[in-house]
Amino acid sequence: MNTELFTVTLAVLCLATPVVGRAQHGAPTSAQDIKPLLIGASVPDVTLQTPDGKAFNLKAAAAKKPTVLIFYRGGWCPYCNTYLGQLQAAEADLLNLGYQILAISPDRPPKLGESVEKGKLTYTLLSDSSMTAAQAFGIAFRVDDATLEKYKGYNIDLEAASGEKHHLLPVPAVFIVGTDGVISFAYVNPDYKVRLESAKIIEAARGALSGVWALPEPRREGGMPLLSALAARRSTRAFSQEPIPTQLLSDLLWSAFGVNRPDSGKRTAPSSYNWQDITLYVFTSDGVYIYDAARHALTSVRRGDHRKLAGLQGYVWEAPLSLVYVSDQTRMRQGDEVFSHEYKTLIGGVDAGHISQNVYLFCASEGLGAVTRASVDAKAFADAFDLPADHKVIMGQTVGFATEE
Repeated sequence: MNTELFTVTLAVLCLATPVVGRAQHGAPTSAQDIKPLLIGASVPDVTLQTPDGKAFNLKAAAAKKPTVLIFYRGGWCPYCNTYLGQLQAAEADLLNLGYQILAISPDRPPKLGESVEKGKLTYTLLSDSSMTAAQAFGIAFRVDDATLEKYKGYNIDLEAASGEKHHLLPVPAVFIVGTDGVISFAYVNPDYKVRLESAKIIEAARGALSGVWALPEPRREGGMPLLSALAARRSTRAFSQEPIPTQLLSDLLWSAFGVNRPDSGKRTAPSSYNWQDITLYVFTSDGVYIYDAARHALTSVRRGDHRKLAGLQGYVWEAPLSLVYVSDQTRMRQGDEVFSHEYKTLIGGVDAGHISQNVYLFCASEGLGAVTRASVDAKAFADAFDLPADHKVIMGQTVGFATEE
């Protein structure tokens, strides 16, 4: 996995390979190789322990109240302790939004009590000493022997902290879970020194309630040189079901039609008269979203798997991501000039073409497959999403990891 930050702020929107019940020896040996649950996944049914040693069922607790779920390494970690303090400062805002905070670590129950007292924490700390929950969320990794010895030099004893000999730690993470048990936001960063700011958590929590989820900040540098990407560009019609990580989705949507000049609101792809008439509908296995470029966010349109509306071919229904390009002809105004329906339709096609080529080149750069398609049932799509008559479906584009040569 790329060492860049990867998150699931709503975005990836797909369920990673389940890891519930995976044997401890099967945990990856690097924080960079984990496979976390992504947006749209259900919170695992796991039992933890409270500081006084009582059983605590996570799924049942999340069903009662929207939850901000924090995974941290333990009370021995100074970065974690600082972060727990920042969360304490944010608790009032989250409570006002109707959330509860649950913070999970491998620390055995008595150690949790020490953290509560030391940090004067009023939210709930939970023990995952067996690392069952961390493995179920796909964020557990095994600490190598050299690091264990290094920790001992700092008087850090993972076995004493957890009461177990598994030598597993969680990658620090933030998940937001609704009362339906579905993950609507996730932030997972292999670099334990980097944590999601509490203000961002509050913003994401507020967005999750409204159905608007902020994507992680897109990368604006790096990638394959342009000529190399052009040489690698091709159409793919066979895709694996492997989900696209949220950071990669964020980068893709920004590259497609994101705002690259904030002062003017202009985009990465041109549009006639800067009409910006194209709306991107984003289809995943868990729902349909509209890309909001101004906020670099996804707005939920419909929950559930509706990929059959994104295209007629079978591979569209299995691929992790499809885009449908809809042209809003009401934007096509220039003073008193009146444009014909034919002209507007032509412009919509041209503008969608610019965006789709951005997607193609991004996919070539990042090792993804893509294909544009005219085969979208425009009437069924318009009926499903109540499109006005002057909103025209132009085409679809499917993206995923290719399984063909």
